[in-house]
Amino acid sequence: MSFSFFVLGFLVGPNVLWWVWADRRLRGRPRFRTALAVFMAPQVAMVAWIMLHPETARNAHAFLPEWWMVLTYVWHLLVMPFVLVSLLLLGLFRLGCSVRTAISSKSPAEPEPQEPDEQDTVKHRRPFLKAAVAAVPPLAAGLGMLASFPRLHSFASRTLEVPLSALPPALDGLSIAHVSDLHYGKYTDPAMVDRLVDAINAMRADLVLMTGDLIDLSLDDLPAALAFVNRLDPRGGLFLCEGNHDLIHDGAAFAHDVRAAGISLLRDESATVLVRGEQVQVLGVRWARAERSRAQWTGKLNEQRDPAAFPILLAHHPHCFDSALDIPLTLAGHTHGGQLMLNERLGAGPVMFRYWSGLYGDQKRALVVSNGAGNWFPLRTAAPAEVTRVVLRSVL
Repeated sequence: MSFSFFVLGFLVGPNVLWWVWADRRLRGRPRFRTALAVFMAPQVAMVAWIMLHPETARNAHAFLPEWWMVLTYVWHLLVMPFVLVSLLLLGLFRLGCSVRTAISSKSPAEPEPQEPDEQDTVKHRRPFLKAAVAAVPPLAAGLGMLASFPRLHSFASRTLEVPLSALPPALDGLSIAHVSDLHYGKYTDPAMVDRLVDAINAMRADLVLMTGDLIDLSLDDLPAALAFVNRLDPRGGLFLCEGNHDLIHDGAAFAHDVRAAGISLLRDESATVLVRGEQVQVLGVRWARAERSRAQWTGKLNEQRDPAAFPILLAHHPHCFDSALDIPLTLAGHTHGGQLMLNERLGAGPVMFRYWSGLYGDQKRALVVSNGAGNWFPLRTAAPAEVTRVVLRSVL
């Protein structure tokens, strides 16, 4: 409980700090102060609720509008860090000016006298500038919400060609519909699901391979998620591995229900199918949070390799690639493309992961990491949701 209150203070404190700072600059403007309170009080309450009652807060989407959820994430993940850094730099600047004045041996120069009109202009301008500075962060959050909200239920389709020296010539051009991180649940839009089904089926892929997080939190969403999977039309086969979100509610029940629906879930298991007259072995590794466990279980899965078949590894966490030494192709997800990125190389992705989006490796061993088709929180920047058509090319 003490740790929870520490985290609560760490998250609530910056909100309160900025609220007090902005409120002081709005003195004499009661309507603006009221507007600030109307914006900030729910932000503080939301963070406190999430930290003190996480189980019930997970269902906030059931009665809070999506636009408000997006606004809350924009404020805390994008605007607030910028505001705090700006206030810190401003404080350091003022401190530096004070120290420089204190240690200066010369008396400060007398300010040049100002004309009365100029003094009146400055006097009336300062309150306006203070109010404007206090209003900018909430306005920025609102604009960020307006820009992000339409993207909540959108996705992109992209094609990646992967050259592999171990690929049999008969499998040159083999296509895979790589689907990951659907997160069926609180932010799932039925219309978007229909578009996903159409986009995946339009790929006419030889295989549909899914790399975890089929559901977001609750097993109550699993029947609808399985209905989505059963609408897909693979020509050679459909397989999936588990992700961390699939296990939050009840991992054993998730596995049972998926298999009862006739869907091939691979948990440290493999399956072999015939594609274009060649054997293709699909291996799926179970979810592991610890790096050592991921390496251990991926290493053991290598032992299931069928030397007569071309192998493909399904792993939710992309770092499993480092242990898949005998497998030429690994498909992964989990990263959401970094979720909050400035561009393809700068953002949360490279901070948190060695591999976060797209194609990695070489012609001997390659990794494809999907940005994911869904969302577990309603905000993406420079990391669009996606489904990927992976086309394999034989290289001699």
